[in-house]
Amino acid sequence: MRITSDISKVKSQFIRDSFTALKRAALEARKIAIQTDTAIIIMQEGKITRVTADTLKRTMNDDINLLLNKDI
Repeated sequence: MRITSDISKVKSQFIRDSFTALKRAALEARKIAIQTDTAIIIMQEGKITRVTADTLKRTMNDDINLLLNKDI
């Protein structure tokens, strides 16, 4: 099995679409965390990180740009 880091080169449309769905889910999780003043847990630079709702509020625009323009 060959592994590629560029999702656009994956043959399966289902797999390519699943990454789009994951990005939408990540954004929705951030929105809900802000609305409910709840922290989320993410993997960041290889480490499990707790991100508070206050931090999410400050970084939401950057998170949106990152998730929409970058393959996970």
